[in-house]
Amino acid sequence: MKKSAAIFLLFAMLLLSACGGGTDSNASKTQIDVKGVFLLEPSDQLNLSTEGLDTVQRYLFAVYDVDNSGNDSNVELSGFSDAVEVTLNDTNTYEQCSGSTLIRNFIDNSGYTTPGECGTLWGGSEPVRMISAFAVNQNDMKDGCTAKLNFNLSLNAQLRYTAEVAGTDIQTIAWPDGVFAVEDDPDAWQLVHSVKIRAQICKNSLEAASRAEQNRDTGTRDLNLTICKSMLEDNLWGVSCVADNSVTTELPVFSLATIQECEPELAGQVSTVRDAVETMRSELAKSSPDYDAVNSAQRTAYSTLNAMLG
Repeated sequence: MKKSAAIFLLFAMLLLSACGGGTDSNASKTQIDVKGVFLLEPSDQLNLSTEGLDTVQRYLFAVYDVDNSGNDSNVELSGFSDAVEVTLNDTNTYEQCSGSTLIRNFIDNSGYTTPGECGTLWGGSEPVRMISAFAVNQNDMKDGCTAKLNFNLSLNAQLRYTAEVAGTDIQTIAWPDGVFAVEDDPDAWQLVHSVKIRAQICKNSLEAASRAEQNRDTGTRDLNLTICKSMLEDNLWGVSCVADNSVTTELPVFSLATIQECEPELAGQVSTVRDAVETMRSELAKSSPDYDAVNSAQRTAYSTLNAMLG
């Protein structure tokens, strides 16, 4: 009887060993590295009125790298909101936000991805930087609070991991762009990834200027051309990655030199638009404008902005 029990126990131990034995069994091959956790206490210049948040709710962001470089197997990632959850103070658990326009816009422009957008994490691939956002109860964020990030990233539940974050390590930010603190050069990253928003503002202003010109409204025309110019002018205005109405004095101002250093092709497109808009402004300021030059510059600016917007 004892011999049979011993054999049964040995078999059970071997079976557990073969199955992995724990929820974090794959973390050694596919590493999840939390780079930062951030609580958004919104700036007065950031409009969240259309987000549908209760007065006690705040957005919490987690930025993390998922590294499959040491694994030969491809991993299919989950697109469900519970693929990443955060538990605060071992009490309240929150799933990822999915319906927020602001969050969707920001993630699209941030240069990061989400598990659902990534789809397949290819074996042997470079680490992928991801971001998750949660709408949490602000009252959870009290002295001594704790956060547990619960990752269940794969569709077959093979990739599970829990990361514990002390409340003192949760950084408070005024704009979602504050999460770029995890980058080697946060200002450069923010500037490069907000250029698309600047391009959209320029395109909207260019279209408004064209309509005003057709209506012989020179004041509105000139105002919109000035707006277009200012969006791509050095040392003037910051723009958030959240939307095209997020011009602010609280984020990095424009710097063509920074764009040139990080993304030379993008810098060339910016220079083309700047030159074209300046041609339009200078010609239209003359008593007898060269409308062929104006129209040519407008087409150049418009086509380049469309290319920048993808």
